[in-house]
Amino acid sequence: MRGEKFTWSGNLSPDGVDELLYWAKSRNASDITIQSNECVWAQFGGKLFRITERPLTNGEIEAFVRTAYGENGPGLVRSGRDLDPSYDTRMKGGIERYRLNITGGRIPGGTGFQLTFRALPKTPPSIVEIPHIEQDIIDNLRPEQGLILVTGPTGSGKSTLLYAGMRHLMEDPERYEKVLDYSKPIEYTMDGLNFPNSFIFQTEPGRHLKNPDCATEAGQWQYSVRNSLRRKPEIILVGESRDRATFEGCLEATQTGHLTFSTMHTMGVPETIRRALKFFSPEERRGAAIDMLDALTMVVTQRLIPRCDGKGKVAIREYLVFDGTVYEELVDLDPDFWPSRIRAMMSAPIEERKVKAQSLKEAAGKLLERGIIDQKTFNGVAARQRNEAVRVGQATRAA
Repeated sequence: MRGEKFTWSGNLSPDGVDELLYWAKSRNASDITIQSNECVWAQFGGKLFRITERPLTNGEIEAFVRTAYGENGPGLVRSGRDLDPSYDTRMKGGIERYRLNITGGRIPGGTGFQLTFRALPKTPPSIVEIPHIEQDIIDNLRPEQGLILVTGPTGSGKSTLLYAGMRHLMEDPERYEKVLDYSKPIEYTMDGLNFPNSFIFQTEPGRHLKNPDCATEAGQWQYSVRNSLRRKPEIILVGESRDRATFEGCLEATQTGHLTFSTMHTMGVPETIRRALKFFSPEERRGAAIDMLDALTMVVTQRLIPRCDGKGKVAIREYLVFDGTVYEELVDLDPDFWPSRIRAMMSAPIEERKVKAQSLKEAAGKLLERGIIDQKTFNGVAARQRNEAVRVGQATRAA
């Protein structure tokens, strides 16, 4: 790839962007970045390369933003908002879907734009096709009701894991599932998959469903959860629990007898619990914590680490199944101490462990034994877990 460049046939335009995306996809590029007064960058195998010679002007990019989002797009970005429209392009072999983020920033003399394109796969793998997937995760995907959270940083594959689990459930001929998916954007479609006795309907909040009383992002998500309760689903998927309103909606959905899946941008089970508790004031926290403990059935964190053979990255997963043992350990404890108690339960020697759990360090250790990662990468995972334990302890003492 080094040295190969894409050549624009004219100014930046929708047709030109489509050509660029096709060119990048045919060379297995991932994230593509277009920004004011810069060449275009793309990622190949985890490394960044310039893929054009000519820097793009701010005016060219602003005109494209108007086309991709609407006439009000540039004004919204200059007011401080970022935009997340989906972007579809026709390529040889059909339509390709992209997640597009548009964010403003400083350039000499004013505000510029940065556009980040990430390809959205058409269909997810089945969860049994995911390398090294833990049996505990598969076995606990379908409680009668409850809340399952899949967490991790951006680009960690948490959406892939979530939709793979959904596909696994829907392909089971013994299950009869009506699934409602509220995601922004819709990252995976299930088109062309065969579900014997289940079906899914996917809605993008703010695009296909709008809150008539509140146009804010939080208002759209809250309205989506309320909408789901009127449609008698078995399973509800809420793309991201990003704030109190969305998280409370997930809890409400489980309390009305539904299985609810959602994601959070957190690293590790204890940190996920700490972040969820912080949605609520100290006065409200105890009651909200008990509601959460009643609702949660599993938390899974996934992150990607480099393989030692240089062939990309491999996933490691941390998880905790919230069963009766976990409930008894936490229910009478001050919620501020829950994260540290959870880490202690998960860190007990395997032969003494009373819960179904695995830490990221354990997952990395298994890959080290198989020769898939090297010692340096394992040490980095272990150090991060030690640092997390310190942060959790400090937060507990401060509370």
